[in-house]
Amino acid sequence: MEDEKIFNVSIIDNDVKINNIVIDTKVFDDEIVSYRVMDRESEVDNLIQWISECKNSDKFAMKTDLGELMVWNDTLILSSVNTNDYVSESSDIEAFNEIIIEILNAHKKLHPDANIGTTYRVHFEKTLGIDVEVVAFSEEEATEIARNSKLDKTKIDNPNNHYKIDNYSGFEYCYTDLVE
Repeated sequence: MEDEKIFNVSIIDNDVKINNIVIDTKVFDDEIVSYRVMDRESEVDNLIQWISECKNSDKFAMKTDLGELMVWNDTLILSSVNTNDYVSESSDIEAFNEIIIEILNAHKKLHPDANIGTTYRVHFEKTLGIDVEVVAFSEEEATEIARNSKLDKTKIDNPNNHYKIDNYSGFEYCYTDLVE
C-alpha cells in the first residue's frame, strides 16, 4: 500500500464515515476490528481524566500516551481496543490505511451488498493485453489485484468479454456485452 492518504475518515453524529460510507456500529461495538476511530482531542481529555483518577502503575503508560497524542495534529486517530496503541495518518499512514481497510472489510462482511472501493480499469498483460475492471481502493492496489488474479488466456475466447474482479466481495467474473 502506498504511503499516501486514500481515505476520507470522519465522525458525524457519532457515525464513523469512511469515503462517505457509514460504518455499521457493530464493527466497533462487537469488536470485530481491534481499533476504534476516535476524536483525538476527546481521547486527550479522557486520558487526562483517567490519569487524575489512576492510582496504579498504568499512570505512566497513560502519561506516555497523552504526550504522544498531544503532539499530533490529526483530528481523528485509531485507538486499539486491546492495548494502549494509537495510530494516526501523520504517525504511520501505511498502518492507518491497513486498519481502515480492515474496518471497511468488516463492514462489507456485515453488508455484502455495500459498495466500497472504486472500480479501476487496469491493463492486464497476463491475459494478452486485455483490460480488467477491479474494485479496489487505489489504482496501485487494483493493478496488484489484477496481477495476482486467476484470470488466464483461456477466458479470452470472446472479444466482447469483460473481466471484473471485486476484491471486497471475493468475486472474480467474466461478463459479455450484448451484441445485436
